Order: sequence, then structure tokens, then C-alpha cells
Amino acid sequence: MGHVAIIGGGNLGSALADILSGGPEVRIWDKDPAKSSPDMTLEKAAAGASHVFFCLPSWVLVKALSEAAPFLAPDAVAIGMSKGMEGEKHRTIDEILGDSLPQGRSWAIVSGPMLAAELSAGQAGAAVVASPDERARESTAALLRGRRLAVELSHDPRGVALCGVLKNVYSLGLGIAAALEWPDNLRGLYVSWAVRECVIVLTALGGEGATVLGPAGLGDLVATGFSPHSRNRRYGEEIVKNGSCPFESEGCASLPHLLARIGDLRGQLVALDAVARVAVEHEKAAVAFGGLLS
Repeated sequence: MGHVAIIGGGNLGSALADILSGGPEVRIWDKDPAKSSPDMTLEKAAAGASHVFFCLPSWVLVKALSEAAPFLAPDAVAIGMSKGMEGEKHRTIDEILGDSLPQGRSWAIVSGPMLAAELSAGQAGAAVVASPDERARESTAALLRGRRLAVELSHDPRGVALCGVLKNVYSLGLGIAAALEWPDNLRGLYVSWAVRECVIVLTALGGEGATVLGPAGLGDLVATGFSPHSRNRRYGEEIVKNGSCPFESEGCASLPHLLARIGDLRGQLVALDAVARVAVEHEKAAVAFGGLLS
């Protein structure tokens, strides 16, 4: 097995490097030289790597894949860590990986409750490895097992990718609910709505509804929606308290793409609809979320 490359030296990339320490050599590359070794280049990081983790926001993943692809070994596994959607076709991460890599190249998605702040602090998390390729699933899982991560395998990359999008969107909603001072009882009710709606979306868009009940779905939603470390939760709180948010989040960036993909199905998804009315259509949060309780 060759070295492991991490493309993106931000919080998640750094946390992943910490998780993998003591195993194969890890090379981190980031467009910001301060986040990688001074002499590290994208080619040096990616060439010869057995596994290349793309720890990047969804909105830059396509560009990163196109730049890294010429350097990837034929048997390398490209691994998407993003939890969003992008582009004119409103693609999920599994679609982006399948479209952007040379035909026949192996890829996987790693998702689940892996808050970077907790992993960097030496705490545990959980990872779901999803791929249509058994070798990619097994070899990626082998890298992560025994490293403070409970690892599961999935044959449902579309469902895992969608769960990553949906848990971020519904975490915006939990941030909104927190800013509105909803009590825990009502936030628990909101989670039940979110889970039910996630099953509807996955079933409609080609995933398996059961995936929602695992770590990539419900597990990640609870971790993200209730954690002070979560950008998506904090984004929801900020737009209620201040009318806008000074930073970007995967949930907000992906929400218009999700709405485009679900179309008329939005009418069945009352909790998601309330989030969209606040985050996209700028309706007063008290009005949009108050309607959920009427």
C-alpha cells in the first residue's frame, strides 16, 4: 500500500491526518501553503497514493478532482468527504465522483458523525464507507478501522451522499429552532419529522430509506444538529439572530440544489419547507417555524 493523500488541509483534513497517524505515510496538500508542508505540491501528494481523501466543500470538489485526476494512480481510490450538492445538474457527491474521475476509476464516500473539533481533540467518531466497488469499500474501511472510528460499510452511496446533504439542511433547522428557544421536547419532535422526511427523499432520489436510520443519517443529524461545533447549526442560529451569517455552510449552499432535485415533493416535507422558507426565501423564522406547531 502506498502513502495516503489528503487534499484540503482545513479542520476536517487535519483531523483525518490525526486519525491516520501511526499508519501509512500521510501527505496533505492545500492551496493555502500554510496548511501543508512548504514543499508539498498537488502532484507530490497525489501521485502514487493508494487512497486520496478530498476533504473539501462540495462547491470546490469538481475543480479539485479535475486538477488531481492526472496524478492519480490507476488503482488509487478517490474518497469524497463532502456533504453537499453542486452545479447546474444539482449533483450529489457520488454523481460528482462518478462523472469527474476517468472511467473505471475507484471511488468511495466517507460520511457519518465525524465532527472535526472532536476528532482533533482525541475523541471518537463513526464513519460509513460507501462505494459501488467492493475493493474501494474494504480498503478504505481498513485504513480507518481501529483509529477511534466505528466503521460501517454501505452498498448505498447515493443514500449516504443524500444523508450528508439532508443532515446539514435539517441541522440548519435545529439551529433555527434553538435560536427561537424551542424546548428540547419540540426539537426532539423536529428530529422525528426530519427522519421521516429523509426517508421520503432517499426513496424518491434513488437511495435506500434504511440508510437514514444508520450513522450516516440519524447519527450524523443528531451530532451535527445539537453540537456547538457545527457550522450548519450555527448558521441557522445566526440567520435568526442577525438576519444573515458571516460564513458559508454546506447546508445553506446545498439547499437550492436539493429543492431543485425534489421538485413538487417539497409539499410533503413540512420541516424542510420551513427551513427553505427561512434560509432561501428569507421569511421570518418565527412565522415559518411557528406554522409547524399550529
